[in-house]
Amino acid sequence: MAELIIFDCDGVLLDSEIHYCRAGVETLNALGVNMALEEFMTRYIGIALPDIRERMRRDFGTPVAEAWTERSPTLGRAYAAAGLQAVPGVGHVLTTLTRPKCVASSTSPEGLRRGLGQVGLYDSFAPHIFSATMVARGKPAPDLFLYASERMGTRPEDCLVIEDSVHGVTAAVAAGMTVLGFTGASHAYPGLADRLREAGAAEVFDDMTALPGMLP
Repeated sequence: MAELIIFDCDGVLLDSEIHYCRAGVETLNALGVNMALEEFMTRYIGIALPDIRERMRRDFGTPVAEAWTERSPTLGRAYAAAGLQAVPGVGHVLTTLTRPKCVASSTSPEGLRRGLGQVGLYDSFAPHIFSATMVARGKPAPDLFLYASERMGTRPEDCLVIEDSVHGVTAAVAAGMTVLGFTGASHAYPGLADRLREAGAAEVFDDMTALPGMLP
C-alpha cells in the first residue's frame, strides 16, 4: 500500500499549465521563434524556469532565452490571475484522503503559495509543499521526489506520485516510485496518455475523482 501520495501541482492540482504555456508560446512568437502550443508543451511542461531558460539558450540563443524569461512568467501570471481554477474534483478528493500527502513541484515556493492559495488548496498541504528550488536538480532528475519522501519520512518505494508531464513521470520512476499519469487538465494534448505510459506511468487517468479507487 502506498504510504505517501505526492502530487505535482500545475496540471494536477491546478488547471494552470494552459495559461503558462499560452504565455510561453506568445512570448516566443513575439521574439521571432515560431512554435506551436503542443510543441511547447512537449518540450517544457514539468521543468523549472531556470531549466527552461537553459534549454532555450541552447536552442535559440541567449538573447531569446533571457528575454523570454523576463517576459513570459509575468504574462503567464496575468493569464492565471484572470482564469486559474483547481482541477475539477480535486478539492473533494483531498478531503477524502486519509493517507499522508504532499506537493512536489517545479514551481517556485512563491508561485505555489500564490496558485494554491488562489483556489483554496494551500492549507490542504501546508507545510508539506516542496519546490525544485530546494534541490540541486529539478525534474526529470529524481532529486525533488527523493527530497519530498525524505522530509515526509517515507521510503521511495512506498510513495505514489501523481504527474501530468513526461518530465515528471521520468523523475518519479528514477526515484523508484510508482507513478500515475493524469490527463484531465486543459492542456492535455492528443497522445499525452501514451507518452506518459511510455515514460513509465503505471496507469493513466483523466478524472481526478477516480483517484481514491486507484490507490494501491
